[in-house]
Amino acid sequence: HGFSFFFPLSCNAHSLRRRRRKKGKAMSAPKFCDLGKLANNLFSDDYVLAQQKLTLKSKTSNGVNLKVEATHTSGNPMTAFVETKFTHKRSGVSVKEKWDTNNKVSTELSMDNIGSTKSKLSLTSAFNPSTKTSLIDATTLKGEFFQPHLATDIEASTKAVTSSVVGIYQNYQLGAAVKYDVKNAAVQDIKLAASFAEGDFAAYTAVTNGTDVEGSLYHVPRSGIEVGCKFAWKRTTNATAFQLGAKYIVDPDCFVKAKIDQNMLVGMSYVQNLRPGITLTLSAQVDASTLSANKNGLGLGLSFEN
Repeated sequence: HGFSFFFPLSCNAHSLRRRRRKKGKAMSAPKFCDLGKLANNLFSDDYVLAQQKLTLKSKTSNGVNLKVEATHTSGNPMTAFVETKFTHKRSGVSVKEKWDTNNKVSTELSMDNIGSTKSKLSLTSAFNPSTKTSLIDATTLKGEFFQPHLATDIEASTKAVTSSVVGIYQNYQLGAAVKYDVKNAAVQDIKLAASFAEGDFAAYTAVTNGTDVEGSLYHVPRSGIEVGCKFAWKRTTNATAFQLGAKYIVDPDCFVKAKIDQNMLVGMSYVQNLRPGITLTLSAQVDASTLSANKNGLGLGLSFEN
């Protein structure tokens, strides 16, 4: 069994409340990786297993946001990062810098409300100053109806360029991503994705290289209950994957989550807001097919808001 402790000193005060969409507000195009995010969050967020995490957040008097986070996962060395972010309100320019224990340094420069379309431009670079083994340059231009993204990953042995674009039409979102190997002058991956969202329902599907298929469904049958499923299929191996998940909001200060996959691996999580600024998370993972195996784990999380 594994035990986990999660001690961030800051969190979103509204994270325990159900997010509601504002009526009449136009939906903006998301990033390609955020397609199907509603279902993905249902299966990934609020599960703390075999992990100890310490997060410190603060804000200086001149508006600089500071974040320090250290994480230890069972069987792996501890990792940590330091992050700073400053936003100039008048110009809408934000600068974010991050350093981690792998000696990777990243910088993000973004600007909001560009031109009459109120678009957002984001430039990101990351590299390792000691080994100089990688350099990642990413450019994102976010508009109301589209969001193209270009990333260049330069390494000592390979050079790759990844680009993606997402367009939106009414309740539909269509996206495409291409990874190109510059060294071998060949396309490595092509991924096409589509999603639909309206009211209490969202659907997502994607195909990679014409062989790997994935998808998800998300539904809110009534207030306080969220359900979803994820599925995947590989044509080359005929392997399939399937997950069911649900979230039940007991009250504004408490909710529970559960999920199960095709291998009978069950995950459960209980989140309780003990008082303003302090949140307790209890998580468990159980292999229902072999209860005596080492796949079972317990997790404990505490969140403090400063």
